[in-house]
Amino acid sequence: MAEPLILHIDDEKEVRDIVAETLQPAGMRVVGVERLVDGIQQALSRRPDLILLDLHMPEGDGFECCAVLRALPQLENVPVIMLTGMRDAAHKEKATRFGAMEVLNKPFEPKQLVAAIRRNLPGR
Repeated sequence: MAEPLILHIDDEKEVRDIVAETLQPAGMRVVGVERLVDGIQQALSRRPDLILLDLHMPEGDGFECCAVLRALPQLENVPVIMLTGMRDAAHKEKATRFGAMEVLNKPFEPKQLVAAIRRNLPGR
């Protein structure tokens, strides 16, 4: 079975690096981008198996980006997991309304991230 491709959209390079260092040893390929628009373009061109999406970004938020991804027929079924430093239930509820499968809090435990991705990968 091919390694799943994970697209990670996050404006913080340190977080992108941690995610890549966590997922690559777990048998996943990771493409990290720092801007929402680049993330949407990469999603369309690469067709990832799952998207990790930061909730708060300088040029917009993960809610809006998730809504755009869900509106595109090519990406509507790609699972999205949102990552956020916000801990309140309202953010998690809103994220699921916008189409996220799960919301993980930053900082996250590496095992928790890997388990969430494996839970949400199609056909796994």
